[in-house]
Amino acid sequence: MAFMSRICRLRSENLMLISPEEAAKGKWYMATAATNHMTRDQSLISDLKPVTGRVVSRGNGAGLKVHGSGAVNTETVAIPDVWHVPGINANLVSVPQLSLLGLNILFDRGGCTVTRGSDGSVVGKACRSACVRVALSLVFSRSSRPRRLGLGLATAADSSEMASYPAFQVSPEEAAKGKWYIATAATNHMTHDQSVISNLKPVTGRVVGGGNGAGLQVHGSGAVNTETVAIPDVWYVPGINCNLVSVGQLCQLGLEVSIFRGVCTVTRASDGSVVGKAHRSGAVYEVEFLKVPLN
Repeated sequence: MAFMSRICRLRSENLMLISPEEAAKGKWYMATAATNHMTRDQSLISDLKPVTGRVVSRGNGAGLKVHGSGAVNTETVAIPDVWHVPGINANLVSVPQLSLLGLNILFDRGGCTVTRGSDGSVVGKACRSACVRVALSLVFSRSSRPRRLGLGLATAADSSEMASYPAFQVSPEEAAKGKWYIATAATNHMTHDQSVISNLKPVTGRVVGGGNGAGLQVHGSGAVNTETVAIPDVWYVPGINCNLVSVGQLCQLGLEVSIFRGVCTVTRASDGSVVGKAHRSGAVYEVEFLKVPLN
């Protein structure tokens, strides 16, 4: 994901994008901001039913049409209700969708574990690969598959207009409110608002890749300490459209991030004390509070 350009010697960090090389391997990735499970590979989907009037928006604002929906059942992944979206560049497991099925998603230093909320049995695991979590296995047996819950999403039958669902993006209106969002694919905590960063130190030669493939320059790094959020080592990236909390970075600090039925809880692995909470808002998890020691 990260690479060093021989020409300009800029370090590029992946923000929300899977490299084409990794995507071509057919891996699946855990995504907190994906509205629904999605794949670009039609051959993986059984009982494919056509879908019309549904569009997924991505980081550059472009719409990607959903062509169908069905189940995926491979050696690695067995999940119901997967959208066929030829335009996406990777196979995505929607964390919100798992949560609504009564599953608990736990991120820690070791990766990601998916368990049933009812009995704690493990149904999935993912490992950290650069800034994303790669699903090692995620299987619901036919006899014990959780009953699918309504996702509250409009379909073509519900509306005569094109229904658009965000895959990786926070709307400009929400972004302007200065909220913070939990992101599994963010390499580092990031903000576009320089005024919230204290002890800002300049950073040169570092670029993050945006959802449209363009590079966004990191201008500096410092701590953020507001009424809502207190976190160290936040990158100042004027080009991003919202404030992001990196799940991977939290886990490296010895914190655990658990998502269950639309609620995200951040706890210390050492004593279980709660240091942060976020709630599902549309396709993203909006931070209510997050207080990590700054020293």
